[in-house]
Amino acid sequence: MEKTNHSTVAPEKSPGEATPKPHKSFGEKGFDWLAYFGVNHLVNLVLSAVVEFYNREFKFRDRLSDHFTTKFGGSKFLWERLVSMLALSAGGHITAVAVKKLEDHKKPIVDGLNTQFAPEHQAVPLVDTRTQTWQSVGIARAIATVAVTGLFMGLGALVGKNAKGVDRLDAFEKTVADNAYKLVGKTPNPNAFWHKMLKVASMEGIAVTLSAALFLVTSKFFAKKTPAEESALAVKPQEKEKEKEVSAPVSSAAAPSGLAPKALIDASSVQEVIKNQEASNDVLYHQVQRA
Repeated sequence: MEKTNHSTVAPEKSPGEATPKPHKSFGEKGFDWLAYFGVNHLVNLVLSAVVEFYNREFKFRDRLSDHFTTKFGGSKFLWERLVSMLALSAGGHITAVAVKKLEDHKKPIVDGLNTQFAPEHQAVPLVDTRTQTWQSVGIARAIATVAVTGLFMGLGALVGKNAKGVDRLDAFEKTVADNAYKLVGKTPNPNAFWHKMLKVASMEGIAVTLSAALFLVTSKFFAKKTPAEESALAVKPQEKEKEKEVSAPVSSAAAPSGLAPKALIDASSVQEVIKNQEASNDVLYHQVQRA
């Protein structure tokens, strides 16, 4: 009796078929949330709010904006916005250092999370293996700071002041704080700590969220590439040169002896057909004349 083999053979992947994207382990996903959402965003949010609160509370913003207006001219409320945005970026500078330190110990942190919460993922390799350097972190923070500061400076210049001469962005902050107080059934008190903190958080939350998102994207982009990525980038120029050599036009090379170029063969064939047609027409004309 013939023995049947029930073992399944994996189908061979065709050359054009895309390689499936590897999935991150529980520990690596947890690390990303810890480093880039927890520290880079939430801790950044708290630190930036505290720095900006005391920036306003101790009148640093007022004194610096007065100094810049006297020395360089321009609008005082735009200088105030610039000082506020630079103060808000302080939290991001601090958390960027913490993110770099976490990235330096990524492998043991991921392994620890997998061991503790997902033992079945212990054998799953890291997917994102690029290395964060001080250069990549510094460039990312610079881009995030300049982009978000420029955005809010431009927004401040665009909306300007209202009819009462109040900066519309400051008026928006006060409105948010007042409505938050009313939402919990309390009368707004502009001198209260939480009212001042809510004013800071209203615009600061948007700015820090944008800054954290930019930092995440740009730091990953400028991170040191893996050896496999570097070798792949090195191979690409060589492949392009080979493609150019293969796709070089045949007409540039000398035609083999005894063989006419294709263009000449086609031209002579057309001329021959025309001559034969003219000869047929002449014969037909003479036959008609004789008749």
